[in-house]
Amino acid sequence: MSSVNWNDLLAHLKVVVPAGSVTSYKALSRHFYGHDNGTQAIASMLKAAVAADAHHATWTNRVVGADGSVVDVNGQADQLKEEGWLLPLKEVRV
Repeated sequence: MSSVNWNDLLAHLKVVVPAGSVTSYKALSRHFYGHDNGTQAIASMLKAAVAADAHHATWTNRVVGADGSVVDVNGQADQLKEEGWLLPLKEVRV
């Protein structure tokens, strides 16, 4: 799947990454593009989704760095702690 937009990404996150789960930019890049080099595009789409509607952060906050790092934008760290994660996180692939 080469032509991806933030709606596609958000729909995928809603189905595959429920509360209490996380995935990484790299795992999403592999899923949508078939390689690791799409992480910047994934990050840009996540930002666009939240810019369109701040409520989308509920799902976009479940995307972390491959090393488990969080950017703590839109209350990411607090949300993940509420969902049962102890920081730092480990990658969960989708």
